[in-house]
Amino acid sequence: TRISRREGYWPIYQDNEISVTSCHLNHKVECFGYVVKEADQPGHIDAAKCTALGLPPGRAYKDLKEGRAVTTKAGVEITPEEVIGPDISGRKLVILGDTCDPSCIAEVAQGADLLVHESTFHHKVHAFALKEGHSTAH
Repeated sequence: TRISRREGYWPIYQDNEISVTSCHLNHKVECFGYVVKEADQPGHIDAAKCTALGLPPGRAYKDLKEGRAVTTKAGVEITPEEVIGPDISGRKLVILGDTCDPSCIAEVAQGADLLVHESTFHHKVHAFALKEGHSTAH
């Protein structure tokens, strides 16, 4: 009997650096899929713009990168929005065990930078593999 759980996906780990999401995959035995996502990072600081606003390189750049406004020696306030570029998206890794249907994790797997997918059979036996709950590879 194929185990097919449609409860969707759920988070299994998260900290300030990564998150891990899991789901049951459609297969004859218990099988899981995982999405490992790095946290987004603050964008790059525009040092030339900071200098033009009267803020030379230094410790204040760290404050800006951490989302805090700073004030120059001349009393000019500089906000992070003025000098920090857009956030840099974290990388996303999707790891799937053998399955004939990974749709339960598709929503959170979208935009993956790397997909690792176990496959039991060659694509030439696709119909048999699908009937048995397996994936195929080319």
